[in-house]
Amino acid sequence: MDINEMYMLTLEQEILNEKAAEILAEVSRLYLEAESKGDKEGMLVYDDVMSLIAERKGQIIREVDGSEKSS
Repeated sequence: MDINEMYMLTLEQEILNEKAAEILAEVSRLYLEAESKGDKEGMLVYDDVMSLIAERKGQIIREVDGSEKSS
């Protein structure tokens, strides 16, 4: 892999990381909205979604750092 390919891969991963953060913020807002309405089922769903996004976001960060190889 040459330097240009490495740069493009890193750029793509950074964009993915940013998008994951935006989605996480939106889901967090929805969680708080459900909480204010007393919607316990909604809170559980949003909590699960936030956990999954946080896990994937961590994978993106590790891949950017080069500490995890792609499958």
